[in-house]
Amino acid sequence: MSEGDPERLRSAYEAFNEGGVRAILEYLDPAIQVRDRPTMPDAATYHGRAGVKKMFDAIVEAFDHLEYEVVEVIDHGRHVVVVLKQHVRGRSSQIRVGGNTVHVWEIRNGRPITLMIFGSREQALAALERNELRAI
Repeated sequence: MSEGDPERLRSAYEAFNEGGVRAILEYLDPAIQVRDRPTMPDAATYHGRAGVKKMFDAIVEAFDHLEYEVVEVIDHGRHVVVVLKQHVRGRSSQIRVGGNTVHVWEIRNGRPITLMIFGSREQALAALERNELRAI
């Protein structure tokens, strides 16, 4: 069993869908680190709650709607893998698009301390097996 509560993470996504990033900031460890998908050409690492807000502010510039649908939650020791369908709507085009994304959370003392984003379940689980998440 992970140190974090996988169902609590599921509830955090519901809160995000209802209230955006501000609805979840207090849930995160103040020193949280978030790393973009490693396959992104401009992948970045964001630090602290302000970094998380900055990341989502950049997303909101392009999309006026962002919602996560939890597909699967996998308890993986001190990590929790959340497989998601991401639904967005382009700010200027108003075109709706969906896609898959996977969030791997590291939990300490009941709070997320790291988040690493992947394009697929397989990529996320392989990174966990190779112990790549310690590098954040």
